[in-house]
Amino acid sequence: EQGKAPGALGGEDYIDVLQLLNSKISGDSMATAARSAPSSLEKGPGASGNTFDVRMAEEPESGIAARKIVQVLKEKGVCLCEANAPQSILMSAFEEGDRLWRSGAFAPTMQDMEASELEEELWKNMLYQDEAKAAWISEAAIGEFSLDGLGLVTESMRNLALSLQSEIGRKLGIRWNTTWDSMLACYTGDRTYAFHLDNPQGDHGLPDNGVRLSLCYFINPHWDPETGYNGGGLDLYLTDPSGPPSSAASARRSHRLRVAPHADTLVAFLSQRVAHQVVETKGDDVWLCLWMWCVDEQIVSEFPQKMLERREVALDDDDDDDHDDVVSLGLDDDELDRTSELSECD
Repeated sequence: EQGKAPGALGGEDYIDVLQLLNSKISGDSMATAARSAPSSLEKGPGASGNTFDVRMAEEPESGIAARKIVQVLKEKGVCLCEANAPQSILMSAFEEGDRLWRSGAFAPTMQDMEASELEEELWKNMLYQDEAKAAWISEAAIGEFSLDGLGLVTESMRNLALSLQSEIGRKLGIRWNTTWDSMLACYTGDRTYAFHLDNPQGDHGLPDNGVRLSLCYFINPHWDPETGYNGGGLDLYLTDPSGPPSSAASARRSHRLRVAPHADTLVAFLSQRVAHQVVETKGDDVWLCLWMWCVDEQIVSEFPQKMLERREVALDDDDDDDHDDVVSLGLDDDELDRTSELSECD
């Protein structure tokens, strides 16, 4: 049954992963907040496309660009960059990605990762909520499917992450030791997407899953600013970047930055601090982006066991009254009132 994994690690018949993932800033709290109207846009695409914080073509060297990006991340939690990829590479990357999608080469996102069933369910329901299928742009895939354009873009993203690593550690105290392969995602059809944090960690959230910095790079040369349509783009909610949001509701009420799926737009944001949501899509147009995550691999490996320990604490509290049970899922009194109001509207 979806949302449940065998409980060999936990000593029970099964582990209800969806229940396990609940906190003030994850799971049901985020889903409830997503049903409320989002905040007004603070900034969105203009007549010429996205408004960039950093244009790589204007920077004399990568070190200066990295310092600028990190300063913007410190101030806002998110930085928009025009990456300055050649048009020929962007066209190749999109054509390769479109071919992978239409040929059925996208596969279940956790396939062939040698993950336990528990690990698979945790990551599917936390980081890959919108990407039931994806294409990982590994060295093997680049060779097997002739993905020269996507390979070059992936290499550039990895190099950017490397250039940011020491500066983010020095200025923000955020550290990682590896980046995963880029993941090609496709957003299409009449769909809405999950409002979430990539790492909902902290006093109001879950144990640390090890994800530190999220990079999203759009490769869609067909996006047209004149249509006003931004489906497949990204909404980012600008809470205080010095820490995680205090609740899903507070994140949903914060100022919102909309990013169009404009080719050559790279979005970098702090995985533990910036809630976000793919913009609703309509119709059959295909909108592609590459995701890359910078992670602390040791913390990633410890995360499933820490989630099991959290579950054991929750089981110890089973005798609490009904209200305490709801609070244990991460809902405060204000959010309970909002949940009730939403239920009455449904």
